[in-house]
Amino acid sequence: MKRFYEDCRTKMVGFWLLLFMGAVGCSSAEASSASAGADGAQATVDAHVSVLMQGGRKDHPRLFLGSLNASQVGALGEHDAALTAIAELSRLAVDCPPLERTFDGVRMLDVSRKAILLIGSLAGDYRLNGNRDPKVLAAAKRHLLAIVRFKDWNPHQFLDTAEMTFAAAIGYDWFYDQLDEDVRSEIRAAIIDKGLKPSLAEPPMWWIGSTINWNQVCHASLISGALAVHEFAPESARSIVTRALIHMPRAMDELYPPTGNYYEGPGYWAFGTQYNIIAIEALRSVLGSDVGLAGHRGLLASATFQIQTHGPTRMPFNYGDCGSKPPQWSIMAAMWPWFRRETAIDVPEIGRPRSDWHPSLDNMDNRFVFLAPLWASPRSGVPAELPLDYFGDGKKPIACFRSSWHDPAAVYLGVSGGSPGTNHGHMDVGGFVFEADGVRWAVDLGAENYSQLERAKVDLWNMHQDSSRWDMFRLGQRAHNILILPGGSQRVTGHAPIGRLSTEAARPGCSVDLTSIYAGQASSVTRTFGLPGRAVLEIVDEITSLSLPGTVRWQIMTMAKPSITADGRGFVLAQDGKTLGISVGAPADVRLRIEGATPDHSYESPNRPVSVLVVERPALAGEFIRFQVVLTPGSRSVP
Repeated sequence: MKRFYEDCRTKMVGFWLLLFMGAVGCSSAEASSASAGADGAQATVDAHVSVLMQGGRKDHPRLFLGSLNASQVGALGEHDAALTAIAELSRLAVDCPPLERTFDGVRMLDVSRKAILLIGSLAGDYRLNGNRDPKVLAAAKRHLLAIVRFKDWNPHQFLDTAEMTFAAAIGYDWFYDQLDEDVRSEIRAAIIDKGLKPSLAEPPMWWIGSTINWNQVCHASLISGALAVHEFAPESARSIVTRALIHMPRAMDELYPPTGNYYEGPGYWAFGTQYNIIAIEALRSVLGSDVGLAGHRGLLASATFQIQTHGPTRMPFNYGDCGSKPPQWSIMAAMWPWFRRETAIDVPEIGRPRSDWHPSLDNMDNRFVFLAPLWASPRSGVPAELPLDYFGDGKKPIACFRSSWHDPAAVYLGVSGGSPGTNHGHMDVGGFVFEADGVRWAVDLGAENYSQLERAKVDLWNMHQDSSRWDMFRLGQRAHNILILPGGSQRVTGHAPIGRLSTEAARPGCSVDLTSIYAGQASSVTRTFGLPGRAVLEIVDEITSLSLPGTVRWQIMTMAKPSITADGRGFVLAQDGKTLGISVGAPADVRLRIEGATPDHSYESPNRPVSVLVVERPALAGEFIRFQVVLTPGSRSVP
């Protein structure tokens, strides 16, 4: 099977070659040859999928439960946290009124996600907890019929359609034996007519061959819908599965390079990877094979990426459009058991309920909890011993360092490279977050509210240099822990690699070559991070031959209470009874200032109580400038 998968990928080279030649010009003979390669790959995959689907499961439930027998579910125990959570969410879903086709701007996504939460929780309670209360069935039918009777599932914003298709597929399949045939027929028709068929319309939808999380979410949701009803729409189902097996690997190539460093960040890793697992397990449970998807390079390694991008505070390294809050247990509840089963990596705090978790139908992260028991396996009892330092390559290189995995007061540093122009990117290249003594001192504000900006007509998804996207405070360069040079903002076409600074365990660090990020503003720019003794953070910036005269600005965002030192050469931060000192060693002639993180528009988040710590220096064109700044936690001293 693995050989088959690799053969298909080899044949797809012709397809991508065709696209390239179309961009630069090629002969008709060359184009025909490349096209033939793409057609051959399509035919090979299609033929194999046809064989698999002919032997695929015809009974119900078939999605995910197909390979899991009742004794395995029962062995999880009635007090298993996930089973208990499913029961609590199901109880709330029983009393929830039917969903309505409402919009937030152009999106119906919250409705689709709540459909998964309601229907999935009820289905999990019925199948995994064995809850046969008539109220559970009545509520499931009520919620299913509400969504299938919507006029459509908003195919113009296809993510909405995809997640709604997944919700309907779970309800249809897991409650199949409790539904009358007329109800089954109505749900089945909606899956086919409102989910599968719109995705097959011409011209092909843009997300099909994309390399962003939409690829994973849409293909996986449609695989689930197609396999739930494949005997009633065999041609559509085969086409959808074939298409997914051809195009999902392309996205995985960029989203999970060899190190597993998901370039859209840890927040979107959780979203895209959850659906990648759904695709794999849907194929395994119904067709008996994932056709190589689980073994795709970087996917399993991405579990380490996710662990490394969370500091001792459990807050994520939230570069780009990543939220700043610690992840809810619920969003990891289904994924981590799967990764633990597939990789034997066991980090107990991940996949375990947080003390502040509570059942809620308002938190859409809860929508996958019903899947959590399916891939549960015994914990090893011994946590994985992961390295203290992590380097992730790819479209968005990052580096993470810490002083300990076991000390909640450990030092933690996350550094970002790459480009602002990647999907969900911000002008945060060369930026960082820093933790010590249980406090995140240097913060990133993370994502802004998409719908809010879309309603204000911000050109949010235009990543070009002059897009109004970059005028938004959180997305542009004003909200990040970076340098700001005269002559404009970070270049969206630039790319900053990250290099290892030292292999010494006691003094780790990295360097970021920011030259192309500040193209036209200086002849070269480098930023170096060092952690002497893994106790303090030293940052050195070197700017060679500034292109224009003006003010060079070095800045940090913080939620701590700041003050400027008496000598005017640094800051003192205070938060939660802890302190951090920031000293400016160079240059000598700088001005220090504290600003509010205030956006220009009323439709942007107010960002309180964040402060911006600014170190400024006037400079002449052609000048070389060197900043040296040291961050010292109150509990530590410079080695």
